Amino acid sequence: MSARLLRLAALLALAPFIAGAHCREDCGPPGVHLVGGRNLERTLYGPGIFATRPQVTFLARSLAPFERRELRVDCSRPVAVVLTQADAAHQLARVDAAALKPGDRGRGFRVIAVLEQAGRIPLFDDPAQLAEAERERWDAVALVPRDRRAGPWEASVAIEVGRRVERRSDRNTGRCVEAGPPGPPVPEWTLVSLSTRCGNGTRDEEEECDDGNRGGGDGCSPYCFKER
Repeated sequence: MSARLLRLAALLALAPFIAGAHCREDCGPPGVHLVGGRNLERTLYGPGIFATRPQVTFLARSLAPFERRELRVDCSRPVAVVLTQADAAHQLARVDAAALKPGDRGRGFRVIAVLEQAGRIPLFDDPAQLAEAERERWDAVALVPRDRRAGPWEASVAIEVGRRVERRSDRNTGRCVEAGPPGPPVPEWTLVSLSTRCGNGTRDEEEECDDGNRGGGDGCSPYCFKER
């Protein structure tokens, strides 16, 4: 075999390694990988409730596996953004939301933000806030209009979460892949109108179901949407 053919054969043998080295991605240091939640848009009548689905669970338990938690809200009306719990949420329909400000508390709720139209709101930034959320048993976020105009309004809500991951370069492709076990699944959420009559045993227009109680795990949630 001629010297020229030998050089060509050697180059062909080295080609995969050369290509891999040239295309190998820089995976960088470990960091927080963000996962965008599905954007939920709905026409609401009165206050709205944003909660986990198919079953309502405490926000602290749903979001604890993630290191970054941020609520995105876009509304057609000014709103107070409120952490609440099923046992007390129906009272929010009677609250004067125009007078609420961040930090205000009532029985079974706490105001975390006031928005004119749109904003991004951090949720439980540190372990102390997460522990408080667990202790207070918050299970939903309420959007309470700050005016008393009658008629429907539009809301768009999502939660963006992130967890810390380490990425490494795949030896076969040179592409960055996550190292270690897969992370927790992103919770599923729903956005519904708050029913002040949930639990009376009669399904009203804004309810998907009403089994006569405010319990969960029985097919009808504490906010009167169907559980799977």
